[in-house]
Amino acid sequence: MKLVIIEGTSTSGKTTLANLLNEKYKVLGRSSHLVKENKTLMPVLRSSDPFVHIGHINKIIASISKEKYDFAITDRLHLTSAAVCDMSKTDFEKIEDSLLKFDPVIIFLEIDSDKLGNRIFEAMKHRGPSWNKHVIAKGTKKDIASWYLETQEKLLSRLKSSRIKHLNFNATDSNYEKIANKILRELN
Repeated sequence: MKLVIIEGTSTSGKTTLANLLNEKYKVLGRSSHLVKENKTLMPVLRSSDPFVHIGHINKIIASISKEKYDFAITDRLHLTSAAVCDMSKTDFEKIEDSLLKFDPVIIFLEIDSDKLGNRIFEAMKHRGPSWNKHVIAKGTKKDIASWYLETQEKLLSRLKSSRIKHLNFNATDSNYEKIANKILRELN
């Protein structure tokens, strides 16, 4: 089984791309399983305790291990958790050790830094009140834009320290069909 981990900051299109890849694999006759963000990150998002994140990631890994698919696709996984809880390098490496058996690849979606703030504010128009409340709690528009930019930088920093193969895509133009097709060519 190949594990495809889709990472990036909020509004980068992770969920859109994960769903698209899952469907494309099925059309190609490949078996795939999508582990959505509500299973990978949301249960531990509010925790800053690395052990909570590590335990949760290990449960996801154990669950994926039981499956017999050609591809498992996760909408976020260890990069975001590592950034959220400031996971130690040693713990991060242990998690990656357990992921390496899946021939993993990280797909990282990046948004141009000068466009990220506006993208967050546009998303507030169609995302639910819970997400909007989470965003607004970060402060002024400038604070919000800075927070998401810093988050993207943290994720990129973790990505640089990762031993897992990764493919970076600029998703500012939201051309997920093009990105998905590039991924399919790269991974098949």
